[in-house]
Amino acid sequence: MLHDAAIQFMNKAKIAIEQKNIQEAHNNLIRTQDIFNEFLNTLNPEPNPDLAKHLTILYRYLISQLVQANIKQETAPIDVVLGYTKDLKQTWEQAIFKMKAGEAGTMPKANAYQLKTPDMPAESANYDA
Repeated sequence: MLHDAAIQFMNKAKIAIEQKNIQEAHNNLIRTQDIFNEFLNTLNPEPNPDLAKHLTILYRYLISQLVQANIKQETAPIDVVLGYTKDLKQTWEQAIFKMKAGEAGTMPKANAYQLKTPDMPAESANYDA
């Protein structure tokens, strides 16, 4: 899955930042941004516009955190993105499992829950879809 690749690239970027290897950190952060841009570009709003909107906001926020990590050469923004990426990966794995098990009809509707973004700063409002 692309989530696994993103996690791998972010872990490599963190190590590179700690080792002051700016080019290696940059390369891995750009690869991670490319993955999130791919997620954005392949979102289909038709089945659930609300979910697509929330994911768009989230992906843009995560990309902005990766950009900040690259500019400032800091690992804290990467840790934020890693947390969300691991959660997203787990969520998609559960959804796929339920679909394969024939439980798709029992899955909650996207508008029945809100994507929680407690540590998103106020300026993240600029990423509204």
